[in-house]
Order: sequence, then C-alpha cells, then structure tokens
Amino acid sequence: MTRPSLRHPWAFLDSPAIDLPATQDAAAAVDRAVRETGGIPELSGVLRRARTSEELDDLVHVLSGPGRGLDVGLDVIDETFTELWTAATSAVLGEIAAFTAFRHPGLDICTPEVLELPLAEVYVAAQTAAASSWFGRRRRLIAVRDRLAPYLRPGAAIKPKDVPAAVENLWRVQTAVQSIAARADSIPGLSAPAGWNPFIDTDLLDRQVQWLRRAGSAVDGSSAFHVALRKLIVAGLPAGTAAADAVARLRDAVRGLLAACASSSDQLATWAGDDGVVLRWSMTRPERGSMTAHGSGAAGSVLMSLRRWVTFLDTLEPLRYAGLFDARRLLVTGAVRADDAVRAFDRGVAVASVAERLDASGLDMFDVQSHERTIGRFTAASRAVREHLTSALPARVLALRPFDATSGSGQVGALQRELAKQRRGLGVRALLTQYGELITQVMPCVLVSPDSVARFFPAVAGLFDLVVFDEASQIRVADAVGALGRARAAVVVGDSKQMPPTSFAEPTSGGDDSGDFPETAVEDEESILSECVQARVPRQWLSWHYRSQDESLIAFSNAQYYENRLSSFPAPTHGRASSEPDGRGVSLVRVPGTFHRSGGGRMLRTNPIEAAAIVAEIRRRFDLVPKYGDGSDVVPSIGVVTFNAQQRAYIEALLRDADDDRLSAALDRADGEGLFVKNLENVQGDERDVVFFSTGFSVNAAGELPLNFGPLNRTGGERRLNVAITRARRQVVVFSSFEPEQLRAEETSSVGIKHLRAYLDLAAQGTDVLPRDARSSSVVDRHRESIAAALRERGLVVRTDVGLSEFRVDLSISRTVDPETPVMAVLLDGPAWARRGTVGDRDGLPVEVLDGMLRWPAVERVWLPSWLADPSSVADRLVAAVDAVPVERVAETIAFPSAAVESFKGVAALRSAVTSVAVPAAAAKPAPRAPAPHKLAAPAAMDGETAFVPWLPKPAGDKSVLDELPASKAARVVRRVIAAGVKAEGPIHVDRLAKLTVNAFGLNRASEGRKNTLLSLLPPSAVVDGYLWPDGVEPDAYETFRRQTASTDRPIEHVAPEEIGNAMAALCRASAGMVADELLGQAATVFGYKRRTPAVTPALEAALKLALHRGRLVEQPSGLLTV
Repeated sequence: MTRPSLRHPWAFLDSPAIDLPATQDAAAAVDRAVRETGGIPELSGVLRRARTSEELDDLVHVLSGPGRGLDVGLDVIDETFTELWTAATSAVLGEIAAFTAFRHPGLDICTPEVLELPLAEVYVAAQTAAASSWFGRRRRLIAVRDRLAPYLRPGAAIKPKDVPAAVENLWRVQTAVQSIAARADSIPGLSAPAGWNPFIDTDLLDRQVQWLRRAGSAVDGSSAFHVALRKLIVAGLPAGTAAADAVARLRDAVRGLLAACASSSDQLATWAGDDGVVLRWSMTRPERGSMTAHGSGAAGSVLMSLRRWVTFLDTLEPLRYAGLFDARRLLVTGAVRADDAVRAFDRGVAVASVAERLDASGLDMFDVQSHERTIGRFTAASRAVREHLTSALPARVLALRPFDATSGSGQVGALQRELAKQRRGLGVRALLTQYGELITQVMPCVLVSPDSVARFFPAVAGLFDLVVFDEASQIRVADAVGALGRARAAVVVGDSKQMPPTSFAEPTSGGDDSGDFPETAVEDEESILSECVQARVPRQWLSWHYRSQDESLIAFSNAQYYENRLSSFPAPTHGRASSEPDGRGVSLVRVPGTFHRSGGGRMLRTNPIEAAAIVAEIRRRFDLVPKYGDGSDVVPSIGVVTFNAQQRAYIEALLRDADDDRLSAALDRADGEGLFVKNLENVQGDERDVVFFSTGFSVNAAGELPLNFGPLNRTGGERRLNVAITRARRQVVVFSSFEPEQLRAEETSSVGIKHLRAYLDLAAQGTDVLPRDARSSSVVDRHRESIAAALRERGLVVRTDVGLSEFRVDLSISRTVDPETPVMAVLLDGPAWARRGTVGDRDGLPVEVLDGMLRWPAVERVWLPSWLADPSSVADRLVAAVDAVPVERVAETIAFPSAAVESFKGVAALRSAVTSVAVPAAAAKPAPRAPAPHKLAAPAAMDGETAFVPWLPKPAGDKSVLDELPASKAARVVRRVIAAGVKAEGPIHVDRLAKLTVNAFGLNRASEGRKNTLLSLLPPSAVVDGYLWPDGVEPDAYETFRRQTASTDRPIEHVAPEEIGNAMAALCRASAGMVADELLGQAATVFGYKRRTPAVTPALEAALKLALHRGRLVEQPSGLLTV
C-alpha cells in the first residue's frame, strides 16, 4: 500500500507514463554508483550535500578538470570573480589569438614545430657563420641549415645566404612566445609549461581559463553543497582520477534515472531535501528494495514498490487533466490524506471563491478611512453645488436678460410707467397682449393656473421653453391643452393616487351631439396625468419620502396605494404613537360625540362634541407656546381635516369665536404655516406639523354606524383619504365618535370605506397591523446579526431591521438604562444598500436625512470588508460612538422648511438630496439711517459701447511741411500723422481727419485744396463713403459705438452711419424695442445732444435707414423697432 509523502522512495517520480523495467535498471545503476562513492571517505562531506545531477557534475569538474596537478587553491578560484583577473585573462587570450593568426616571417618555410629548437643557440651559430671568412662560410651556413631541415615545409628550400635572416625571424617568434607565456604565468591559476607552442596547443590557456571559471561558479554560492565543495578544495582533492571517475558514474546514473522516469533535477532536489541525494537514496533503500541486476530474485520487490507508486500517480491523473494541480500536489506530497480529499477539495473551492471575489471586486484592497473620505468629499461637494445653485441659477437668469432693466426708455420704460399707474391702467390681458414677450423676459418663470394661461397669454406655439404641471392629477386634459400648445417641452408632475379633477357644477354630457360620430369619439382620460400614463410618456418615480418625521405617517399610504415603493426614514423613537402635544405618529382619540343627521340650523350634519374636543386640543397647544408679548411670535403648525363642509365650517366658527387673536391670525396666514381647517375636497397641497382628523360620524339611534361617509363612498374616495392622511409632518390625531370595529367595511364595496377602517385600526393598534414584507421576515442577514450579537455582548440594546419601508436602519442601538430611546443608527452595505442605483442614494441621502432632519444622535456606517478583517475593532468603535452621545439629550423640535421654501425646490432637489433649513431667530430691527443723498447713476454700458476719446495730435512740424507736399520727405511725415489719427478715432470723417492733421502742423483749419492734397497721399480705396477705417475693420462687420459726453467732441455729421446704427441696435436691445421717434431722440443723446434738433435729424434718419437695410434692426408690424 502506497503511503505518499515528500520522502517516499519514488516521490521524485511524478509521471505514470514510464518504462518500469528501464526505470528499475536505472535505479540499480544509481545504487551501484552510490555504493562505489561510499568507499571514498574524502568525498563523503560534499556528496552528503549534493542534491542534483548538476551539483554532481560540478564536483566531477573540480575533480577532473585542467586544474589537476596545478597549484590552484580556493584563493585562485575566488580570484576569477575579480574584474582584474577577467581583464588580464581576456588580454592574454586575445594576444594569443592575434599572435597565432599573424603570418610570421620564417614560419612560411618552417613548420611551428621549429620552435622546439634552441633558436637562440641556432641564431648565434648562424650569425657566427655569416661573420666568418669567405673560406668555409658556405659550409658553416649549410651546417646551420641542416639543423632546420627537419622542420622545413614540403617543397621549401633555404639558400645558405638566407639562413641568418630566417633563423633570426624564427628566434624572434620564439622570444615572443616566451614573453606571452611569462605574462600568462603571472596570472593566478594560469600556467604555460616549458616549451609551450601556441601554434600547436593553441587552446591550452583558454581551457585553463574556462576550467577556472566553471570551478568558480561551482563554489560560488551559500548553499550547503557550495560550502562543502569549498572545504574539499581547501582540504585538498583526492589524488588520482578514481574519485572523479566514481563521481562521474554516479552523475551519469542519476541522469539516466531522471531520463527513464521523465523527472527533473528540481523534483529530485525537492525529494532529497537537506539530506542530499546520496544519503536520501541510501535511507530509502529498505522501502524501495535491494538493488541487484534486473532479473534477479530481489528485483521483484523493487518493481512492486515502483508499480504501486506509478499506480497511485495514475489514479491522480484526472486531477492534472482538470487543472487541479495544487490538489494533486497536496495528495502526492501527503499534505492531505486521501480520506480527507473530498473535504479538502470543498474547502479549496471555498477559499478560491473568496479570493476570486476579493480580487474581482477590489475588496481585498478596501480602505475604510479612504472610502469614508471619498464619501465625505462627495456629499460635501453635492451640498456645495446645491447651495451654489440657489444663487447661481437666478443670477444666470438675470444675466440672460436681453435688455437693461434700469432703462427708462422703449418698451421697458413704457411697461414701468404702465405698472406704476394707480388707475386707468391696462388689465392683465391687455398687458400681456401688448408686453407679453417683454414680461416673459423679465420673469421667465411664470406661476399660473392652466386657465390663466389660456385666458391671458397669446396663443403662440413655443411661447414657453418648458411647462411644468404640478398636482397634475387635478388638471383635466381640456384645461391642460392650452398650456401644452404654448410649450416646447412639458413635465407633468402628479400623483395618480391623490385627488382627481373636481367635477362639481360641471354639465353632464348627454346632448344630442354625443351620438353623431360614435366611431370618431374618443373619451378623454380623467386628468392630464392619467392621459400621459395612458400614452406611455416616459416616467420617473420619486421614491424617497423624507417629509414625515415619523414614518408611520406615510406607512399606511405606502402599503395601500404605492405598493411599498416609497422609501421612508425611521425616526429615533420606539414604542406606540401618542396623541400628546409632544407625541408623534398616528393615534386615535375616542370622543362620545353624536353626528346630527337631521334637524335644521348650523348643527345639521355636524358633530359638536367632536368639534369641541378638537378646538379644545388646539387651544391647549396654542397655550403651550409663549404669546407675542412673552418674546415669541411662533404659533403651532396645525391642520384640521373633516369629512364634510358642515363640520369644517362649524370647527372654524368655534375657533374664530374663541376670542383669541392668535387663533384668528393663524387661520388667516397664507404662507403655508399656522392653522387651517379644510374638508377632504380641498386639502390637497397643504401640510402641517400636526393634523387633526375629524371623522364626524357616529352610530345612529339603533346603535349601528351607517356606511355613508360622504366623499369616501364615491368612486375614487380612497384617493381623497390618501390626501387627507398624508398632510402631517409629525403627528396625526384621529378624533372619532365610534370604535373602529363598529365600521363594518366588509358590508360595502366602497374601497374608501375599507381603507378608512384599516386606517382606524392603525390609529388604534399601531403599525403592527400593517402588512409586512415577506422578504424581511424570511431572509436572515448574517452580517447584521453577527454585529448585533457582538454589540449585545458589550451590554447594548440592539434592534435590527428597523423601519416600515424598503429603507431600513440595520441596527438601532439603545442603552440598557433607557432601552426605548435609540442613541445610534448603524447602516450596513447589505443587499438593500447595493440595490440603490446612485452614490447619493446609497451613501449621501440616508445619512443626511437621519442625522440632519430626523436628529438621530449618532449615525455610523459599518462596511463588510472592515468587519470581516477586524470585527472586534469595529464593535469597539461603535461602542465608543454610543458612549460619546450625551446621556440626557433634550428633544429638539425639527425645523422643517416653510411652504415657500419647499415650493422653491425643484424636482431634482427633492430627488438628489435633503437640506435641513433652519428658521433663524427674529433679529432686532436696526435703527433707521438717515437717507444718503441721491446721486444720479451713470447709464449702464450697453452691448458694444465704449467711450469716445477725442484725438489730440502731437506737433509734427510747421506749415512748411504741408507746403512741401507732395515731396516724398514731407509726405512720409504727413502719412504718419494721418495713420495715427485713423488708429485713434477710426472710423473718422475725412473733414475731421484733415482738420486734426493740419492742427499737428500749426494750422487751425484745412482748406479744400489742402484737404485734397492730404487725401492724395492715401490710396483711393482707403476712403469709404467719406470715412477712413482702421486696418482690419470692415464697415459691414463693425458692431461697436462710442458714447460722447458733449456734441462738441464730434458733430453727428462726422459720425459714421454704421456707428450710429450700432448705437440704435444697442438701445433697442436694452429697452426691448422702441418706436422710431423715440429711438432717434435716444440716439442723439448717446452722441452728446441734449435733444434732437432738425440739424441732426437727417444724419440719424440716414443711419436708421442703413441699419434697417443691413438687418441690424427690424420694424415690427406695430411700428416697434427691435433687434
């Protein structure tokens, strides 16, 4: 049976596809080689540390290389790593290569073996022979040549007289070789033997260098093998070649084994470990079996152990094919037992899944502080943008006005004078008919009813860029058509679950015309809102509800009418609702009243006792607020809603007859606050902090409650109920003269009655009667529950999943001393958080509303990655946040925006975020200041307006310069003056330019002849209709004009008609249009004339005609001149 582990005898074998007999033979060879090396004690230390065939090869190299017999110690081998040794050896080898490649004189006739001769001695003999007497010289030279004869190349011959030169050349070559050998001997580790001939043994020194370098790399390292090999070199290598041969056989046997079993040196090293391959092989021999020649009896046990291991590997091959390499490795190495493989696999899948999710989502790099800072920057920037828009948008609207509102002329002035009239002024229709376009420019945002749009505004398509219908469920299609036709775009805002259009006093459709064309008659929808829904106009759902301080105020409507699609915010309260002045939520007050169904007078269809109870409660709440003389002018924000007009009138009469000025003043307020008393039909659009709901009805004499509840019984009565019960911001108190059980809703088909019964049950029993979301009860949030458990262990009271809508406070934390008073809301990044589509909805709005509007003492976030990383520190942080909240927190009245402020907010502001609007305390009125003396303000600069600056030419010479014209020298001087004048005042009239030019030369006026002389200096094209224009300025593209303080600066006849026309266009633009006569007078004023005289009129009329011709001005059919 195989017991896999890292030290298994065959653990270095990793593939089952092997030749078993060949592997067995290779293993036997290794066994023999190990036994042989065991007989060399000098090598035991280094063999003990060798783990791979490469390390064995390094040992063979050191034992059998060119260094054997040479004086090569460890110091010499270490020298091979220095730059000096490398440079020296490279230089010597390069010199040898160059020397042997050169064609040396003498070696062309002799072979390189000639260098074996003692050429110095031969050279002396040759020179002696050459210097001898003529008699016998030839004989002596021939004797020297005979010594060279054995080394002559085939076919080569030397004349006796050439012997001295040839010997000298050969001697010089031998001397150079000896010099090279001497330099090589000076390098550590190199040795050129005596008589070395580089032409015969060229690679001798190169082999020594290569051996030294290989030996250096063999001992270079810090592993145990490198250390042992260095010690061997220091101690001295074994003599002879037996050790090298034995290690070489071991190396070859190991390589053969690895090749046979398709393994690698890395696998062998892992298997050998710190024991080394020789020791590990010897230690595992008993498990592997004794290694003898193949075919012997003991070989069977070896083959059996090998076969078991290969069978084991073959069993694990599917893991390799499936890519589960880590799982296979753990099983092969024995890190995971086979019995635990399935459980280990499941655990591995879980770990890999977590790692993949962390990597894919970036949660492994989650930084709480960085994330919180990012959210903080986002919310701060969003808040800053919203605050900036409150001033930037009006400023932008004012900046886009195409006229000057301070102008007292033209259409603007006429409208100002008309509005200032105390009597006999134009009516609204006449004003809009005559000044409609100007009025919409003055006030681009118009707040009117659809009926007023149809009656007062001209029937012009595209009159408004955008029309917004508010409370669109109450606007009939016929009433909306007029506004739609005048708009380029429309936004229809409304709630189809609230009041439909009022149908009282409307004629019924039963005339004879109804059946004339039945095939073409299409009945309108109930309202423009339902018409748009039916037409499938694109819709946006406003899902956040933050008006209610207690979400139970909207919870009933959310469940009954809005399919729980509204998201409301829990308040920092627990327990049942209360009807006390400081209470909140929806509560029921039972009154022993009687509804008067018969009789006469003001009591008919009223419930006096119920009305008196409501009035008494109102007065009690008013008495709790300091009166005006006590330093406060604040009154309670209360609304009363009744089922019928008679009860409403009766309650209002009781309030006005109470002889309390504050009650009367509160009833008369029109700013959306104070006190109102209304019935179901006309309460839509109103809201108050507290709403008292008077049911009015009671049981009859038979003890039964009739099911006639007026408007609620009609079709759509539930929509009226929805409006009535959603008017409160903090508290609804239902005053009823019957018990909810007495309303037998099951006996009627009226949806309104059924919903009233359900609402009365809510008021009597609390929010427990509301239907619950099935998801909230069936899904357990383990993240939330683990945090709650940790906080409970730290002594805190924790409620989970707090809320009545889609949005929930995940954890509501209270102290044990006061468990009913929450001190902290904790929000998690759970599934509900992830479903919100924007950053504002996820991380901005909830915290702002809970902290800013609902006044939770503390709001904290817990992110799942931080909890998984360190639950204890997160829990400690939450406990510290609870401890930081004051123990006694004085309840604060939530300051809600007034109706005026709320109406200013757009749909985008309601959707994007909530800003708590604090009502500032009344400041003391400052003492009146003495009026400052009135200063006449300078007229505001108009488009294209600049100030006219007369040109004062500098002296350029005397009259003689002009007299010399048209001489070239004088002409250059005069042209410079003219160019300066055109640049300073252009466009400039030729007469004015001539007069100013001669002024520069001491003359006061220019005669006609001198003017013509001056103009002759200019090209003919320079003068256009009597005016000279600056370079680059075209008359048709000229759009500016220059205002003059006095007409003497520049007479009107010297002003270009284009410039006068530009002034007229600017005047018409600033005043939203003028009639021609007024425009001529205003234009004369621009150029310094106090009034329009007959002398200036022709120039003005010509300029007006030119402006109309070029399209700068347009004359309307009414005679009004506009831009």
